[in-house]
Amino acid sequence: TGLDRRIALAVLSRVGARTSHVVIGSIVVATLLAFIVPSATARVACVVPIMLGVIAAFGVERNSRFAAAIMIVVAQGTSIWNIGIQTSAAQNVLAAGFMQKLLGTSVTWMEWLTAGAPWSIAMSAVLYFVVLRLLPPETDQIAGGADAVRAEIAKLGPMTGAQWRLAAASLTLLA
Repeated sequence: TGLDRRIALAVLSRVGARTSHVVIGSIVVATLLAFIVPSATARVACVVPIMLGVIAAFGVERNSRFAAAIMIVVAQGTSIWNIGIQTSAAQNVLAAGFMQKLLGTSVTWMEWLTAGAPWSIAMSAVLYFVVLRLLPPETDQIAGGADAVRAEIAKLGPMTGAQWRLAAASLTLLA
């Protein structure tokens, strides 16, 4: 439906045009989508084209350190949040099933989140600092970055009926 693109651009519109903030925004996008897309492969497949579009809209070279940092953050942030949210990866649901069968105890979604989210939050912070240390962006600020994101959002137009239904279904299931 394009809801993933809308969520990513909405997050990026809020973080501004500082390169460090865009890296944080990329982590936030990977985190938010982990709640509604139950597959790491699908999340990366959704987010990489969005981020490539954002990189192009910012006028940043694809082979820059900044572009590399964004791509690494998307891939690794997705993997980090696979651990923090039970329904973000099929193997988590299987593991919960095995625990139920072998140990006779079940792990609720909220118990999994309570146990896994602190680790995922800590590792997201580590990811942010390591990526910026190893791949420092060429500039601190992206000229016209906020305008580029606003232009991409404007191209999307208002939310479609399908996007509203998907958002409602996802939030209902999450609740």
